[in-house]
Amino acid sequence: MAYMRLWRKFRLFTLAGILWTNVLVILLMAFSALVQYVSPSHFPRLSVFIYAFPILLALNTLFLAFWLILRKFLAALFPIVGMVLCFNSVRTFVPINIPVSPPSNTPSISILSYNVKNFNSCIKQGGESLILQYLRDSGADIICLQEYAFSGNKRKVTSKDIDKYLADWPYRSVAPMNKSSRVKLACFSKFPILSVQSIDYASESNGSVAYEILCGEDTLLVVNNHLESNKLCTHEKEKFEGIIQRKVERRQVLENIMYLARRVAHSNSLRAPQADSVSSFVQRSRHSYKIVCGDFNDIPVSYTHHAMCRGLKDAFRESGIGFGVSFHESGFFFHIDNILVSKSFRSYNCRIERTIKDSDHYPIRCQLVKKP
Repeated sequence: MAYMRLWRKFRLFTLAGILWTNVLVILLMAFSALVQYVSPSHFPRLSVFIYAFPILLALNTLFLAFWLILRKFLAALFPIVGMVLCFNSVRTFVPINIPVSPPSNTPSISILSYNVKNFNSCIKQGGESLILQYLRDSGADIICLQEYAFSGNKRKVTSKDIDKYLADWPYRSVAPMNKSSRVKLACFSKFPILSVQSIDYASESNGSVAYEILCGEDTLLVVNNHLESNKLCTHEKEKFEGIIQRKVERRQVLENIMYLARRVAHSNSLRAPQADSVSSFVQRSRHSYKIVCGDFNDIPVSYTHHAMCRGLKDAFRESGIGFGVSFHESGFFFHIDNILVSKSFRSYNCRIERTIKDSDHYPIRCQLVKKP
């Protein structure tokens, strides 16, 4: 009997400790979700905490499963309340929608955004570019490309190759990401491009370009973006891989984490005003139909994404499903490529296409229907 009483006390104490740990995780998750509303320009180090949100969300989900398995339904309310408190961030980070195609009798616009990484360094396989083949077969009406470049070497991707593969897109614009950058932003369209304008903000190797595109009787504003990256060199990426794969000693783990956090915080502080500049430009536009896409270099629950979404909605959140991982390199797997649209559009079947793996990004695409 004494043994049983001792066991019950130990079990009760253990479950209470687990419950309080769950409460702590919920509070930290809620705090990390709120960080996206604070500009990294003012608090750069605070902005790094947002990257804890996916981990805390996963932990809270495990707590929910744990309480349900033990049939502790009252305790299970705690992680559920945590999910409700962070519902907006949870839905943005991992939306769950039933894939739906637009009505067959309704005209739609197919938009595709893709960071092509200089067409995989302009490499051809068997004399062909797999990225150009994918773009040719995509059937998209508007294609926005980031890190666009070509070679003068006929053994690699040349401007003639691009013209041949993308001949079905007669309207096009190619502009440097900024005045000093050799890498460009490009837009290929089946609709006439009426004007092209670079959006002014401070950056050494990034940029945003706005296009006015005539679609039927309406003019679309399309903004193609490549915002500030974290600029991690090979050595720094190896530090991250070492942490993930446990290849470094324990004493080095914290040191590497702190080093990477400082680098990311600095990049966040540079990216925030860029996002603000693009958002201000888009909000000033007189056009009703707006599309903002590209490589934001930040996750969906970040300040960057929050700022870019002002007055717009995330097409992946509205019609996508899952985590939407679009960047895949060196142990990094993040959703950083986006398509945002004005409320005058209804988005359908927004998705990350993983059939093409020749860049460090996957393309993102969706279909848009104008609301009456």
